[in-house]
Amino acid sequence: MLVQIKHDMEEVVSIANATGSSNNVVKAFADILAKTKVVTQNMMEVATDAQTIQKESQRANSEIIKITELVTSTTESVETIAAFTEEQSASIQELTSSAEEVNLVTKNIKEKINQYKF
Repeated sequence: MLVQIKHDMEEVVSIANATGSSNNVVKAFADILAKTKVVTQNMMEVATDAQTIQKESQRANSEIIKITELVTSTTESVETIAAFTEEQSASIQELTSSAEEVNLVTKNIKEKINQYKF
C-alpha cells in the first residue's frame, strides 16, 4: 500500500508538471487521501486485533498459572499421602514384628508349662 502511495505521489507531481492543471492535482491528492484513509483504517484494525490477541494471551497466561498452582497442590497432596502410607506400612511392620515376638514368648511359656506337667 505504501508503494502505491509513493507511486501516486510521483504521479501527482508528474501530472502537475506536465499539464499545469490544478484540477488534476486536486483529483490526484483526493485519490491519495482516500488510499491513506484505507491504510489508516487497516492499521487501526491491525492494532485492535493485536490488542485482542494480547488480552487473550493474558487470559491464557492466567489460566496456565492456575493450572500450575493446581498441579503443585496435587503433587503436595500425593507426597503427603505417600508419606502417610509409608508411616502406616512401618507401623504394620512393627505390629507384625511385635505379634511374632508375642507368639514366640507364648510358645516359650507353653513349653515351660509343658515341662511341669505330670
